[in-house]
Amino acid sequence: MALPWLWWSWLSIQLIGTPSTTVYVIAMVAWGAFALASLHPTGEAFLAWRVWRLRPPNGLESQRLGPAWFAVCAAADVDPNPVPDMDS
Repeated sequence: MALPWLWWSWLSIQLIGTPSTTVYVIAMVAWGAFALASLHPTGEAFLAWRVWRLRPPNGLESQRLGPAWFAVCAAADVDPNPVPDMDS
C-alpha cells in the first residue's frame, strides 16, 4: 500500500533535484533522514504529534473506546495494555 507513496516521493525528489546536483543531494539526504527518523519510536511519535496531529485519547474518549478495545484484544488473544517503556 505504501509503494505508490514511495514512488511519488522519489519522483518529486528527482524533479526537485533536476536543476542542480547539490540540490539533488541535499533533497536525497533529507528524504533518507526523514525516512529513517520515521522508523525510530521517538521520530514516529514526533511525526504522529506534529505532522499528522494525532494525540492520545482524553478521559471521555478512553471511556468510550475502552470496551471495544478490550473486546478486540480478547478476540485476538492479545494483552490490551500498552507495552511498557523500555527506557525507564
